[in-house]
Amino acid sequence: MSRAVIPLAITFVILGQVGADLYLPSFSAMSSELGVAPQYIELSLSLFLLSMAVSQLFYGALSDALGRRRVILPALLLYALGSAVCFFATGIAQLLVGRLLQGFAAGACLVIPRAVARDTCEGKRLAQVSVWLSIAWALVPMIAPVAGGYVQDYLNWQSNFLIIFVFTLACFALAFVFLPETRKGSTARFSWAEMFASMGMLLRNRWYVGYMIVPAMFFSHSAAYMAASPILYEKQLGLRPEQYGLVIMVTAVFYLVGNLLNTVLLKKHDEENLVKAGLWLSLFGAFVMLVLSLMGPITLWAVAVPFCITYLAAGVVFANCVTLALRPFRERAGAASALLGCLQILMGCVSSALMAWFSHGTPMPLAIYLAFCMTVAFVAVRWVVAGSTADTATAAG
Repeated sequence: MSRAVIPLAITFVILGQVGADLYLPSFSAMSSELGVAPQYIELSLSLFLLSMAVSQLFYGALSDALGRRRVILPALLLYALGSAVCFFATGIAQLLVGRLLQGFAAGACLVIPRAVARDTCEGKRLAQVSVWLSIAWALVPMIAPVAGGYVQDYLNWQSNFLIIFVFTLACFALAFVFLPETRKGSTARFSWAEMFASMGMLLRNRWYVGYMIVPAMFFSHSAAYMAASPILYEKQLGLRPEQYGLVIMVTAVFYLVGNLLNTVLLKKHDEENLVKAGLWLSLFGAFVMLVLSLMGPITLWAVAVPFCITYLAAGVVFANCVTLALRPFRERAGAASALLGCLQILMGCVSSALMAWFSHGTPMPLAIYLAFCMTVAFVAVRWVVAGSTADTATAAG
């Protein structure tokens, strides 16, 4: 197996995230130049995320039938096409079409890396690769908006999409040359019936469902935090934009620390015990925020510290849950990865909408939602996964 497989998988994850985050600092300029309300530019992000979520279901089943390489290469070309449409857009309609194409293609950049990891790795090696993919997923939202700010300051908003276009073509060239087919066995004809049958089988497996719910809840609480925090920090607490960015970066650093800590802990502990320990830590963080919100008044520490705790826990929990969820399903790694990714992003979209509707610059709705997410995650492992060993053995066999 080529040594370039895992680095390529990490690169695909980065590409998928860059499409969502690089152009964020250009929202105001895009709104002005395209002559539309800011809500329409925000809609371009929502379309990207929704199409990325739904397309993963298609890519998962398709890659299980045809192979990883035969799916990722056309998807990268579609990504480049969508980027070109956005670059040349002169109105909001063209921009939204381009973002829809980008998002649909980006779904493959999330499904294929996890499937490739499952194809090529076992045991602790799979857990380590899952951590690397998780770190790549976390780093891009920290770095891409900063880079996008410089692109907007020194060039223009269209240049963001030109950069994505060039990056996508570079990924295509590297994949074309260095990515072998990692799926074992002969290819099969894609079937919608088989696609839904695979999903049904996965959703009936308690082991898979339990470990699928946990990362979805962590991603959902993170999306809620990102949606509610700008008003909470800037308008209610008076932070300047650069101060707000620093707080968000510090929070994300705790997630990276959790991932790095996880790589050390994996040498002596199994993934299941690390997930349980991380969930207890996340429940503690949620309880702290709920208590501080009830006590009032609003302070930076009362919001930031609990989320730093839960992000630290997420760094330990997230990659291990992905590893555990995919482990029994080598033959259906694409479909299993797709359902994981789809649920995460859909929950992120739902939680963002809920916070936009209910938060109103107060921490209590965010605290309640954080407690809800962490409780659901804890229950998923404590009761849903418990007693599912037979299901797992059946799936593995």
